[in-house]
Amino acid sequence: MTVTEITSKYKSEEILKNLKGFDSVFKNILPESLEKSLSILAETDFPTTRQEDWKYTRTARISNEIWKHWSFEGNIDLSEHIIPELDVHTIVFNNGEYNKKLSSAEKPEGWEFCTLRSFDESMKQTLAKVEACFHNDKKDFFSAFNRAFCNDGLVIKITKNAKISKPIHLIFVQQGELSLSNTHISLLAESGSEADVICSYVSADNQKAWGNHYFKALVESNASLNIYKIQQESDNNFTLAQEDIYQEKDSRFNIVTMMVEGGWIRNNLNIIMAGQNGESYLSGFYLPRNKDHSDNHTLVDHRVPHCTSTELYKVILNDSSTGVFNGKVYVREDAQKTNAYQTNANILMSENAQMNTKPELEIYADDVKCSHGTTTGQIDKNALFYLKSRGLSEESSIRLLTAAFINDVLDKVTLEPIKNHVTNQLIKKNLLFV
Repeated sequence: MTVTEITSKYKSEEILKNLKGFDSVFKNILPESLEKSLSILAETDFPTTRQEDWKYTRTARISNEIWKHWSFEGNIDLSEHIIPELDVHTIVFNNGEYNKKLSSAEKPEGWEFCTLRSFDESMKQTLAKVEACFHNDKKDFFSAFNRAFCNDGLVIKITKNAKISKPIHLIFVQQGELSLSNTHISLLAESGSEADVICSYVSADNQKAWGNHYFKALVESNASLNIYKIQQESDNNFTLAQEDIYQEKDSRFNIVTMMVEGGWIRNNLNIIMAGQNGESYLSGFYLPRNKDHSDNHTLVDHRVPHCTSTELYKVILNDSSTGVFNGKVYVREDAQKTNAYQTNANILMSENAQMNTKPELEIYADDVKCSHGTTTGQIDKNALFYLKSRGLSEESSIRLLTAAFINDVLDKVTLEPIKNHVTNQLIKKNLLFV
């Protein structure tokens, strides 16, 4: 089946109108997987609020547009997104395509990579190993769309027992009116390895653009992987970023999602805990304003005994913004001795702001420690009065309380330069006062 063939079968043809004849980078790498993705698109409707997973997030502003691929090879000013005092290996994607000029030139130590558009056959086994962990049985529109129209991506291998001293900084840049980006990252953290990956989602202009990003990783036994997501885009950007993580025994995974700004953001995070004594830590904050919409969906699948997962998400909603948190912990019958904790706390700074939260536990084992909780309210008036009585203005008092509210999420960032960088960006946007 080809892209041209599915445009006649798909119910919302307009979104595919400018994509006829496009060849995904998976055409020659994983043709069977591409064929399956095209079949899913041919029989799957574009998600709407009628579906439970999309009940609080409207997608019509995406499905009603006619998107197209834009290629930009010129220089882009990324100075605002460079993290001071942190030596990193930078890889830049501009509108979904690898930008060699803006990426680090030196050969990395302790890990190797290739782009999908310039695929290295020596990485085929690495890609196959990661792919084997994620069976594409679920008819998910956006992951199928990503593979069917993939511009470019990476295959990364962190070699066995390597301790990566320089973090890997992936920068995804959007620019151009109605531009579409589909990037696909596959990462293998071999046993005993340790690595930090920073994913920055940014805008080069204020044009309407859509980024559909997919990141999947296999974390082998005794390996440790940290992901720090920094989302700082324009009000006209639509961003869907999905991470699928597969953990083997004694592995550790930590992700911190920091949503600084963006018009429409949806984060899907799926964790499969498939090896005993695995640890998974999920945390994030978002501070939407104006009419921004921010949505975090998480799923932690405990398949085996003696694993721990901890979730902490905090939201501060300003103006007429909306937020969503839907976190689900699934504990299978064999997953005894599971520890799973989930917390979502929200502050409404405006009467027009709206938060939709739905923490879920689905437990089929009887020897577990699992809990979830959520709170939504306004800023503490007593604390606000106290700060104002000490000479601070109301605005400064609010920003100071805001900083205190999200500080325990920022503390999950183990690299101090990242924490300082994000804090400074929030201060520039007048969202924090410290």
